[in-house]
Amino acid sequence: MSLAHTLHKWKHSDWGNRRDRGLMLRCRAHVGYYDQRHILTIILGKFLGATGSMKKLVFFWGMSGIIFILIFAIYRLAPMAIALKDIPLGLFHWATLLFSLIYMAYAEGYKGFFLSFAPRAAVRAHYLAKNPRVLHIIFAPLFCMGFIHATRKRKLISFGLTVTIMGFVMAVRYLPQPWRGILDAGVVVGLTLGCFSILYFCYVIFSDPERISISADVPLKQTP
Repeated sequence: MSLAHTLHKWKHSDWGNRRDRGLMLRCRAHVGYYDQRHILTIILGKFLGATGSMKKLVFFWGMSGIIFILIFAIYRLAPMAIALKDIPLGLFHWATLLFSLIYMAYAEGYKGFFLSFAPRAAVRAHYLAKNPRVLHIIFAPLFCMGFIHATRKRKLISFGLTVTIMGFVMAVRYLPQPWRGILDAGVVVGLTLGCFSILYFCYVIFSDPERISISADVPLKQTP
């Protein structure tokens, strides 16, 4: 009797009222434990692990989720930067704007995203596609960003950066124009470069994964 047939017969039979102990024992023999969540975990995990197209779907769900978060941040910050065109700027304002654009492009876009965050997110997404777990797949963007199933150091860095960025964003909101727009313009440039960095490393991880030497920072498996 196949697993699917056993589960179907179990689902549509009133064994509790008829005391069909034999059917329950056969179900337990097939699946080991008849909790539905456990069955779903086993079936979905094996299905994702065995299907190449599903591996790609898991990978792109994780990476596209990150890109969506970045695009949403750009959408929220861009209006204040665009509003600068309607504000008369002095020489010092223009110099500060230029510095903001260059500095954020280098510090956030290049050092933050291109050299660290984007390649690690791609490696972690690649790892998740090869080692699927139901909860990790559901929260794939958070997994790729290092919030779950990561080393203690990686989690501390991820949460620390998030808190720092949120604090910076909250503080900038109280700045008057044009200073808020100047800072937002730099952040938008950095986030935009971050999006392109993620897309680039998505291509690299599929074309030549050996080029990315950065660690996925996943916990080591403990041997029993």
